Amino acid sequence: MYEAIGYADDVAIVVVAKELEKAGSVASQAIASITRWLQSVGLALAADKTDAVLISTSYPVPGRLCFREHLENVQRKAASTEQALSRLMRNTRGPKQERRLLLMSVLKSVIFYAAQICDNAIHITAHNEARNIADAKRNGTLKQTASGDARMQSFATWQERWDSSTKIRPWFERKHGQVTFHLTQFITGHGCFRSYLYRIGHEAEQYCLTCGEGMLEAFFACRRFTSQRRVLEETESA
Repeated sequence: MYEAIGYADDVAIVVVAKELEKAGSVASQAIASITRWLQSVGLALAADKTDAVLISTSYPVPGRLCFREHLENVQRKAASTEQALSRLMRNTRGPKQERRLLLMSVLKSVIFYAAQICDNAIHITAHNEARNIADAKRNGTLKQTASGDARMQSFATWQERWDSSTKIRPWFERKHGQVTFHLTQFITGHGCFRSYLYRIGHEAEQYCLTCGEGMLEAFFACRRFTSQRRVLEETESA
């Protein structure tokens, strides 16, 4: 008896037997059966890409039967894909948000390829690492620092603000508008604004030179942007 496990265009045949000859015979029958099916649908088996791996108490488990090599390959491929996509997604005059999401989905497919298979092993590894850290803390080999406590307190505060916010759902369920490079700058306040440049030491003053107000007040009330606001209001009311 054997079990065939398929993922995408890869197939693994698992044969369990007490004798090597029996395992080889069953594997050969399985390969022949799969080859006939592939031929019936106009496909072919790539014999040069076929490997046989023997796992037994009498033989050491091959070192390549782990997810390290797979994850390293995924990392290299994802980095190469990200560099190629970054050339298409410039901050200014680049694709809109919907097209950016579509392009980034290519990177996600690279990263999550075969994730369902290695998910259990990753969870086991993470659990073991967490247990080792907990043991080290109990043994006093890791010390809690003031900065670590402050960091955890910040996480707790952010989580509380996130849970209590009533603006998240309306924002994600909105039927208009897309998040652009400039809109992100305005929402976060991290952009070419005097208040932000002043905070990072690139400006001597933090207020608008025209109206003497902060970023939000300047955007909504400063006479410097009167014509732009009028166009925006007319567009929204149309």
